[in-house]
Amino acid sequence: MHAQVAVLELFTSQGCSSCPPAEKLMTALRHSADSANTIILSFHVDYWNDLGWKDPFSKPDFTERQRLYKQYGISDGIYTPQLIINGKSAFTGGNEPRLNRELSGLKGKKFPASLAITTEPLMDGKLKIDYTVSGTIDECVMNFAIVTSGDTTKIRSGENAGKTLISTNTVRGFSYKLLEGGRGSIIMNLPPNIPLVDLKLIVYAQNTSGAEIIGVVIKSLKN
Repeated sequence: MHAQVAVLELFTSQGCSSCPPAEKLMTALRHSADSANTIILSFHVDYWNDLGWKDPFSKPDFTERQRLYKQYGISDGIYTPQLIINGKSAFTGGNEPRLNRELSGLKGKKFPASLAITTEPLMDGKLKIDYTVSGTIDECVMNFAIVTSGDTTKIRSGENAGKTLISTNTVRGFSYKLLEGGRGSIIMNLPPNIPLVDLKLIVYAQNTSGAEIIGVVIKSLKN
């Protein structure tokens, strides 16, 4: 078993005036002493796009992922900024005291599953990912997120007009696949016009019975 880290899924939007504090909190966390124990994924949802600013990182698939947590009963609503930790607890993304309590509660705990991955860039902007999972595993789904570490955007309209926002570990591509036999492979599209050196792959296993994250691994794609 691997030491448990916190997988933080932030559901956010550049069109939401309540989101910049949550984005700043994630940026500060990425540069803090706790960064080794946290993995951040910023999912930009699309339901703010008709309210003055279209978020360039938003995708309807990310909104559907947020809705899935509501269906599982992890969260009681769909809003931004919303932070979900290890698929088990949900709260307002800018709530720093709650975040600190959650992170403190994970210290010394272990994930029940261990993940290993290898990657191979293919032709036509695709990436092949091979993965293996060992340990205590129930029926679970494998999640694959391709992220950029830090993205800066000057907002020209909408609720955040005039602000410059920084997004931490912006999810640029996301896919998932049911785990079968403890191993498998998947091919994903790489985001266009972004060098591999600027991309990271985050793979995390999640129970299908209750959405709890049971293992995670992160890999730079520069090599």
